[in-house]
Amino acid sequence: MRHEKSLKVAYILWFFFGAFGIHRFYLRQTKTGWMMLLLATAVGLSKGYIPFIVLLSVWWLIDAALIIGYVDASKDHSFMHVVEEPKVEREKAAALSTVKFEDIQKLHEMNAEYMAFFARGDLDAAIAGATQALALCESKMGKDHSQVGMIQNNLGEFYRRIGNNPQAINMLRSSIAIQEQHPDREMTPEQAQDTLCHSLNSLAHIYTNLGQTQDAKKIYRRIIETLSNPAGPAEANPSQAHANKTAINQKNRSETQNINYAHALNNLAKLYSDKDQHEQAEQLYSEALALLDYLSIEHTELKVDILKNFATRESTLQHYDRAESLYQRAIRILDEHAIRLAEQPTEQETQQEEESLEMPLASNYDELNIVYNDQNRPQIDEEKRRADALSHNQLQIAACHHGLGIIYANQNRLEEAEVELSSAAKMRKPICQSNDAEFITGLSHLGLIYFKQNKLDKAETVGKHILNTRLVALGEDHADTQRAQRNLELIQTEISKQS
Repeated sequence: MRHEKSLKVAYILWFFFGAFGIHRFYLRQTKTGWMMLLLATAVGLSKGYIPFIVLLSVWWLIDAALIIGYVDASKDHSFMHVVEEPKVEREKAAALSTVKFEDIQKLHEMNAEYMAFFARGDLDAAIAGATQALALCESKMGKDHSQVGMIQNNLGEFYRRIGNNPQAINMLRSSIAIQEQHPDREMTPEQAQDTLCHSLNSLAHIYTNLGQTQDAKKIYRRIIETLSNPAGPAEANPSQAHANKTAINQKNRSETQNINYAHALNNLAKLYSDKDQHEQAEQLYSEALALLDYLSIEHTELKVDILKNFATRESTLQHYDRAESLYQRAIRILDEHAIRLAEQPTEQETQQEEESLEMPLASNYDELNIVYNDQNRPQIDEEKRRADALSHNQLQIAACHHGLGIIYANQNRLEEAEVELSSAAKMRKPICQSNDAEFITGLSHLGLIYFKQNKLDKAETVGKHILNTRLVALGEDHADTQRAQRNLELIQTEISKQS
């Protein structure tokens, strides 16, 4: 039960122990109480450093006037907490009150250390450090404390990145359970929801890669239901229900909520599409498309992924006009993003990035979600980061041109198909390795277009390149190498006939 505070007790604590912030702890001003205690400690360690003494004295005097307001506030809000807290909660609070400041400081240092390893790409060291931090946090704060869940979330993502899926699943499941049952009270409801959705998305991604599509679908539906109707029960047909509410919810959700929502819609739609459940995929993709205008340019990767996935599905169903429009829209977005990436960062942006690398503790909303999107990963070399981003953007554009080439080829628009496939090959060549799967596939399609157009010399050149690449990478007995050999022989036979 939350009681109103006594003005007399507050002033007694202020007069005798005010330099240590005890009166602020009594008045539930915990954060500033810790700050005052740290300042008093600094005075002691610095052997009476005058500026510290002056600052502490001024703060102590100001608090004499502020105490009355804090006491009045406790009276105003005391009626809102009249239900006695469960015994378990009181026991947890009592246990946490015994946590030493040295332990908290140690956790800060350990979190900062493993986050620094993550920033440098040393995942093994990051896992080792996070594991130690988790053990300390569990021993001092309890296994179901929100901070434990945050460290587990990061560990789960670290394990996912190195391919240790069983450990990643265990960590993410435990983190999700803690977030649901013991949310961090310092987070806003939206921040807590965003953090939970990130963890759920990571877990669903693992299930998808493992082929456990039913488990993945359940998680994506759960995210969609949470973000579309957080206060209501789950719908029997969630995709149809959400489609009916789209116009209202798009504007009411924040951008962060729309990002999580779009991710879940896109991923769930792809799962349905891969299983030829096209009606369900259609509804989800349509709603995801409606969200694109609500996402900023920083989320180009997500926007383009939605467009490409939907275009691929439409092309498979021979809805060529719609697929063409989707690919062209994706290319326009990527072109705009390329211009933005090519611009030099301002001094303010550079400074903000440097400051973000100095964040010491992955213990709050902003620092917890370091792992959801690879684009958010800290990069020390700004020039390399921008070059890599431009290359990735170029490959995305090439993939869209390739998709357009396939559409035109299926419609027997061979000249247009040649232009698109040739453009894709030119974009990929300076970026990809010679045996890159997408590069070779694109060349194979281009060679086929040359053959159909009776441009046999060009078809032979492409065929020789593919065969030589296959021989070096796979050897002469591999099925792909033998297929390339047969294709080249077919082209050369046709050349001989025409000669």
